[in-house]
Amino acid sequence: MTDMDRILFQLAEILVDKNFEKVIFSFRFDEKYFVRGDYFKKMGQEFPHQNIVYLIRTFPERVYNMDGSKAFSTWTGGLLGVFTKQMEDHNDFHKVWYLEDWAKLKM
Repeated sequence: MTDMDRILFQLAEILVDKNFEKVIFSFRFDEKYFVRGDYFKKMGQEFPHQNIVYLIRTFPERVYNMDGSKAFSTWTGGLLGVFTKQMEDHNDFHKVWYLEDWAKLKM
């Protein structure tokens, strides 16, 4: 998952001068999630100097289901509890985006 995160952030950095309405996350042409284009641009701008753990754990808060509803919550409270929930959301994002479908292909 971390490798996919790094690739995503590097792609956002490479495309930072481009403008997108949204960036869709799909697996084998099955659209799962999207992020707004302005956030994708912000990721590309922040990646070179921002803490990578911060980028990873806050990413799911900005992910939307294909119907436009928020895919994950924004957590508040104590740092350890918030961090734990954010990382659970991060893992769930990857599972739904590609891991579950990829695992089915391997069976």
